[in-house]
Formats: sequence, C-alpha cells, structure tokens
Amino acid sequence: MGKMNSDPSKKELIKEIHDLKEKSIITDELVDRLCEAIQEASIREKELHAIMNGSKAVLEQKGFTESARAIFDPGTPTRSVPVSAGTSNHHA
Repeated sequence: MGKMNSDPSKKELIKEIHDLKEKSIITDELVDRLCEAIQEASIREKELHAIMNGSKAVLEQKGFTESARAIFDPGTPTRSVPVSAGTSNHHA
C-alpha cells in the first residue's frame, strides 16, 4: 500500500501547524488537538497495513498452520503438514 506523492507527510503537517501557531492563526489547544489527530492517524495507518498483510498471508496459504507461519514468521518458508501428522480439522 503506497502513499500518493501529493499527500503531505506527518512532519510536514506538524510543521505547517506550528507555522500557523507562530502567526497566531490557531491556538495552542488546537495545535495540540491537531498533532494528536495526526499521530492517531499514523498509528491507525500502521495497524491497517499490518491487518492487510495478515489477511493477504492467510489468503495465500492452504491451512491454519501455513497461515500462522506466514503471519508470525514471515521469513520462514511454509510447508504442508498432513492431517495425520497430529493436526485436526475439528474446531473447538
């Protein structure tokens, strides 16, 4: 998931907000609220990216074991584990 070139970066937005504060266009309280909102948006973007990567890994695998390996050990190659090797198709 790439960013568009026209989107300002988090640092650029915060700099613009502080520039507006210097010119007395916005209040300290508004600066704080805007900076918090930018930080929250950044965190949510990272969380969404992780969820999307996990979903993609699950969809690319055939079973639970392979999916779990793809999500939690992305550098480890997956291998098929036959049902007779101790895994079960029953759900708790």
